[in-house]
Formats: sequence, C-alpha cells, structure tokens
Amino acid sequence: MKKSLLAIVGVCLLLLVACGQTEETKDPYVIYTGNVSENGTSEAKGVFVDQLESEEGKAIKGPIELASISKISNQKDDRAINVSDLVVGDEVEVHLKSDFSVQGSAPKKIRYQDILKILKE
Repeated sequence: MKKSLLAIVGVCLLLLVACGQTEETKDPYVIYTGNVSENGTSEAKGVFVDQLESEEGKAIKGPIELASISKISNQKDDRAINVSDLVVGDEVEVHLKSDFSVQGSAPKKIRYQDILKILKE
C-alpha cells in the first residue's frame, strides 16, 4: 500500500514539474545601439537618433525620438547626464522593454515607459 501511494505521489510530482517548465521565459529587455542625430538642448525632453539596431540585427529606421530625460547615464562611470550633454555622433546604447512599441511616423517615437535606460558609450 505504501509503495503504491509513494509511486502515485512521485508520478504526480513529476507531472507538476514537467508542466511548470514548458513555458520559456522571455528576456525582460532588449538592447539597441544608435548614433545621436541632433545636439541636445537644455529644453529637450528626448534624444534623437538616426536609427537603432539590435544585437540580432533588427533595425528601426529613423529619425527616432527617445522620450527620456532622466534615464541617461555615462557608461564609463555610470553618472547621470542630461540631454544637453549629447552631441551629434555620440553612440548610445538603449535598453528597452522587450515588448516596446514604436509610435508615430515622422519622427518615430519610443515612449518613456518603454525605455529602461540610455547609456552614452
């Protein structure tokens, strides 16, 4: 009796473990890189880039406005920087939520809520 009860419990546990592992977890963010296309100003509320390209080769053609004023930092020392510190040609690394969306057409925009951080390289 005990052996059959243990066998049933073991099979149930095995099924529960197997069912729990069928779903793959999606990366919480994706990384795109791009070059700044407009000098930043102290009044600016976003960063403009020519285009963004992911590590997998996916590209978003620009111009693209990254609606972020407080999520920009310098990759070398991780200090916060302002939009006005960015100049044409600066390379930036943009960490976006994996389910981000691009809005508009001219210029395209990526919402503040979809941007995790922007690193000046």
